[in-house]
Amino acid sequence: MGIQRLAHVDVTVTDLDLPRNRIGAAGCSALAVSLARNRAILRLNLCGNYVCNEGARKMADALRENKVMTE
Repeated sequence: MGIQRLAHVDVTVTDLDLPRNRIGAAGCSALAVSLARNRAILRLNLCGNYVCNEGARKMADALRENKVMTE
């Protein structure tokens, strides 16, 4: 539930390093909501998680809205 809290809080984190945290479709959805709005996060690492097609689509949609992420 930690990632889902990010959807309701504007944080000033610039690097979000979440490898091997068992983040699946629900976590990707919650993270996507946050990333679409957040303008501080520049880099995101989700390697080793359970990102499925649905989660990848939601992340891609969010990243189209977020113009500040670089990696």
